[in-house]
Amino acid sequence: MKKSFLFVFLAIATLVQAQEQEQALPKKYNLEIGLNITRLLASVLATNSNSILVNDPYTFLLKNKIKNNYLRIGLYGNFDIKKEVFDFNGDRTSKINKIGTRIGIEYRNQIMNHFELFYGADLIYVYDKEKVIFNDFSGITSQTITIFNKFGAGPIVGLNYKFAKRLMLSTESSIYIIGGQETDKLLNNNVLVKSDKKDVFNITHLVPSSLSIYLKF
Repeated sequence: MKKSFLFVFLAIATLVQAQEQEQALPKKYNLEIGLNITRLLASVLATNSNSILVNDPYTFLLKNKIKNNYLRIGLYGNFDIKKEVFDFNGDRTSKINKIGTRIGIEYRNQIMNHFELFYGADLIYVYDKEKVIFNDFSGITSQTITIFNKFGAGPIVGLNYKFAKRLMLSTESSIYIIGGQETDKLLNNNVLVKSDKKDVFNITHLVPSSLSIYLKF
């Protein structure tokens, strides 16, 4: 799926780059649409990027110039179902529904001919629901449900490399302070047995080890 997204992205980039070369007058580009290509590069190079993607999961990226700064938006989702069948104990189904978004402000300084330093801050939100359903052969169905609602904020700093007028590569580092609530439920045959809620707090630090590609419009 991500390879298809990248193929379409690069095809559009080639078309708009060719179209630009036909234009006589230079144009300013305020909108930037990006794609995180870390996982794709890791699969091509046969390396493991899971630890990076835990901290930098944002797949679809958008930046829009407003006066002298940029509005930045990131979005990702993870929806997965996995079923396991055991010989004598029954079967287990795991369902994951996770979505996250960030919105922030970004400032830039040109430091070399093709390089830009950028810095700013983000607000983030994460909704994460994990459900595990276990059916045993005696007819009992048990469910464990864990739900996270988390909000956070923190500073970011990064580097852009502009290798064409409408294309650039980007990497960044961030520190997010995150807080929220965790809800845990246990059900037997759809009857609630136990329900707990607790506050959660953590700090996530992303080193600049992910890579995104942007197309300017």
